[in-house]
Amino acid sequence: MKLLAKELASLQNIGSQNCITFSVDGSKFATGGSDGHIRIMEWPSMNNILDEPRAHKSVRDMDFR
Repeated sequence: MKLLAKELASLQNIGSQNCITFSVDGSKFATGGSDGHIRIMEWPSMNNILDEPRAHKSVRDMDFR
């Protein structure tokens, strides 16, 4: 396995994230912030599926089902 560093523009300046996770098949990527903002994106294209700034007061854990 080879690790490559890459800056993802869609994740720049999004603030503190309490959790990040990938779907089981690896096709989706999700983040949950201390500000309650939830983002779900296609992976690796980073196309937005969901961008909900006021989903909760704070997101501490998340998982795909």
